[in-house]
Amino acid sequence: MAVVLAPERILNSDCSYQLFNSIQGRGFFFQEARYGMFITQVPVVAGILLHLPMKALLLLYSSGLAGTYGLCIVLSRQVFGSPQAALAIMLSLVVGVGDSFCHATTETHLLLALSGLLYASLTWLWAGARSAWRHALVALIVLWCLFTHPNALFTVGFVTLFALFSGKIKIADGLGILVLCAVYFAVRMLSLPESSYDSQQYDTLLHSSANLQRFWDLFPIWFIKQYLKNEYVAVVVILIALLVFLRPWYILLLTLSSAAVFWGITILTFPDGSGEAMMEKSFMPGVFMLALPFAALCTEHRWKHAFTILAALIMVQAFINIGMHSRYYGKRLAVLTHIFGKEGARASKILVSKADMKGTDLEFSGWATSIDALMLSRCMADTARTIFIYDGPVGKEPGLNDPGAFLYLPWQWDVPAPLDTFYFNLPRRPYQLVHVKLTPRVGRFSDS
Repeated sequence: MAVVLAPERILNSDCSYQLFNSIQGRGFFFQEARYGMFITQVPVVAGILLHLPMKALLLLYSSGLAGTYGLCIVLSRQVFGSPQAALAIMLSLVVGVGDSFCHATTETHLLLALSGLLYASLTWLWAGARSAWRHALVALIVLWCLFTHPNALFTVGFVTLFALFSGKIKIADGLGILVLCAVYFAVRMLSLPESSYDSQQYDTLLHSSANLQRFWDLFPIWFIKQYLKNEYVAVVVILIALLVFLRPWYILLLTLSSAAVFWGITILTFPDGSGEAMMEKSFMPGVFMLALPFAALCTEHRWKHAFTILAALIMVQAFINIGMHSRYYGKRLAVLTHIFGKEGARASKILVSKADMKGTDLEFSGWATSIDALMLSRCMADTARTIFIYDGPVGKEPGLNDPGAFLYLPWQWDVPAPLDTFYFNLPRRPYQLVHVKLTPRVGRFSDS
């Protein structure tokens, strides 16, 4: 699916933004110091340096991300000998997922794969001869998790406690991992700029007392209620299976309390919501905390074959949901293609009003439309074109008199450096303002 849906996965919001900056800088690009993502970018960076076509870059980026998760699954199963960890990774990456499959560059996905890999390495450490290099390898995986996403504090902490309570590691090993996490968190908090995205989320959480009073009216609660009708049915099924079959009681208590605490913190961190994909990926670490013990039922319980069949059915349902959600992203690219086809003959740089986009497929995930359209055009032809959605006063539209302009982002019109002339060979022409009529978007979140 990552190959077939590569355009839908990469040509939207953060995905296209990161690829654009990798092309501009001819190398790796990391947002918010998420350096753990380096391995996922190796194929696409190689493609950029080799001047491969834009279509090839989309395939390399999308498959490089999915391939990394697959590598974690293979290592967990074949090298560390933990089918439980391998299954937990697979479940956590698809259960409750829809839009976030097409938010491909999110670091949360890699964090879950690495957290599963960490659990596999811990069981491997316990089962084999203890040595310095084995401990060093586990520590390296912990650091990799921490440098991938701040939520590693929760997933690594849960994995460590789960392994400890399950008798898979010694108390000294668990304390060592938790101390390493605490030191990393302290250093990161001291070094974070106040203007960073992570600092803003921490600030929201620390000042969440007012939101506690209206907790049940917050957007994430509404989102969960909507997803319980379809996407989160699998989460409920897993939860019921754990309540009935997971023992001993202290492991069940650890699992439920960890997931509940994480979800509660997530709700207070994003009280006003931020779209389907953002909400999905924000809740995914909590799903991982349920998936890991559920995978134990599938591999260790006396009814493991029945649980394995249930896991297979859950994944089938999850892939159906992913396919349904991906249609929106396909429609969005079709709309951009339609605008190019209708207006592209007379305008290589198109400016449209945000009012024309209201209620349509372009209103959502629209902040990076300029970059999405730029790279989409290079998949279609040898000469680049672009579309910028303008949200401002009439009569003050930018770029109408500047042949060299490229309108970058709604809050930053100018690109920090000149455009890459090989991939983004935009003609030197001013923007042309056009009015488009598009059909309204039909879907559950159309009015949200």
